[in-house]
Amino acid sequence: QTGTAPENWLAYSHIIINNLVALYDLGGGGEPVLRGVSLDIPAGAKIAICGRSGSGKSSLLGCILRLLEVDAGSRITIDGIDITTLPRQVVRTAVAVVPQHPFFLKHASIRDNLVVHRQQQQQQQQQTDNDDRVLHILRRLKIEDVVDRLGGLDSPLETDSLSQGQRQLLCIARAMLAGRRIILIDEASSNVDERSEMLIREVMREQLASCIVIAVANFDRVAVMSNGRLLEWDSPRALLKRDSEFRRLWDLGSS
Repeated sequence: QTGTAPENWLAYSHIIINNLVALYDLGGGGEPVLRGVSLDIPAGAKIAICGRSGSGKSSLLGCILRLLEVDAGSRITIDGIDITTLPRQVVRTAVAVVPQHPFFLKHASIRDNLVVHRQQQQQQQQQTDNDDRVLHILRRLKIEDVVDRLGGLDSPLETDSLSQGQRQLLCIARAMLAGRRIILIDEASSNVDERSEMLIREVMREQLASCIVIAVANFDRVAVMSNGRLLEWDSPRALLKRDSEFRRLWDLGSS
């Protein structure tokens, strides 16, 4: 974990996962939570990870963040760099995450909660430009009026006055504003209505066209997990056309 990433690391953000076997504790002798998962995720791809509860969806995201220990024969590379050779903090700061349960900085302004990576000292023009982008994202997600009601970007973020869906939309806005090439979304859309979910997808394709987005959602390709293994990997349309686990999950959700 003493390696350093090259200057142009994440210029493309191509993720390759090869024979991933992962445990929460390598020395504990427990059962693997992921078993031989292999994926090739090109730059700009929008990927859905789905499966039943306990199938390994969140564990797969956790491996990309280096929250789990991986077997010696496993490899996760981003732009050709094995992430296990890098300090965990380097990997985690390179990725934006939308968690299942929204979280915010206490006693901080709305701006500081949305643009958490901005420098402490900024030129006035830079802040104005940043604010313009923040307001554009909020407008596209149709929550600018929520921020106005709270008193604007300089006002404290009082989450008690927000619905669960509004909190999640603010977390998604924060991820979009982070300037990261890889976005991980852990079942975040389960807290918003169908109309908001469709809007989120539209804005993501517009604002994050060159970024990898890996989520428990409906995107270009679907990775179906079962008992820690990769069961299926294809487009949603192709999986729905055949007798697949994805089709069974789809039918279950539609019933």
